[in-house]
Amino acid sequence: MHRAILMILLAVGFGSANAGWIAAGKSANATLYVDPDSSRGTGNIVKMWNMWDYKSLQGTSSGKHYASTKTQSEYDCNERKYRFLTLVLYSGNMGGGETVHVTKTNFDSWRPVPSGSGVVILWQAACGKN
Repeated sequence: MHRAILMILLAVGFGSANAGWIAAGKSANATLYVDPDSSRGTGNIVKMWNMWDYKSLQGTSSGKHYASTKTQSEYDCNERKYRFLTLVLYSGNMGGGETVHVTKTNFDSWRPVPSGSGVVILWQAACGKN
């Protein structure tokens, strides 16, 4: 399943940023990466890490700056839902530099995967959907 996702992402013109991370989408200010090798789950529930790498520094409400974020989310492949588990902010690009902030929430509410969003790309990668 993971190899198929990798081949699909490469076929549409995205490549790897460094070991494990595959570029899956872009916005004007950031690139979205997925780590298909981190995809783990049982039944229809799958956990996977993703990363946003920003072109310019982003700020937190406490005044700290970050250049990339890594998020582990859980996806319900049958019900098309997701929830956040862990969010880590880094001072450097591609998860480098210092850890600026960590949030862990294993009790986040399930949310529907919104059409036309980056979350759709993540849900598809985690669940092996096209």
